[in-house]
Amino acid sequence: MVNYEIKTSFRARHLRIVVYPGGRVVVTKPERISVARAEQFVKSKSSWIKKNIAKLQNKKAIPTHTLSKHQVLEFVRSRVDIYNRYYNFSLNKISIKDHKSLWGSCSRRRNLNFNQRIASLPLNQADYIIVHELCHLKEFNHSVVFWALVAQTIPDYKLIKKELRKYSFGLDE
Repeated sequence: MVNYEIKTSFRARHLRIVVYPGGRVVVTKPERISVARAEQFVKSKSSWIKKNIAKLQNKKAIPTHTLSKHQVLEFVRSRVDIYNRYYNFSLNKISIKDHKSLWGSCSRRRNLNFNQRIASLPLNQADYIIVHELCHLKEFNHSVVFWALVAQTIPDYKLIKKELRKYSFGLDE
């Protein structure tokens, strides 16, 4: 059997298993679910866990960066400014977050959020993420129109998107 740790979360609604690069397995359970039930869940998912530990051995861990959130925010703002000179989209706020599974997000309130690890990526990958979220200000979906907007400034976005898949936040069930 695989080693794992169990965490109790007051916000969790369901049992969740996350497999991280390096083989670390974390089970998060809602407060109302017993440890015995969580252990039974892990046993029922043992083949999934083993398969994904093996899968993550071929992935790179997401790079970490020594810059502070303030420095990352300045970096992201400067790159957003460069690309938004072309797009000229109105946006509200830019934030840096410690996302566990996202590189970025765009809210209906026109706020852009970016993972603090973005500054650790090669510039072309960081720029792709920034343009991707920026284009959601115009197209809040992943339609053909959205990808055409991205391609206007990042013509090789498909290749970069594929490169980003080589990094792992961890896999969850």
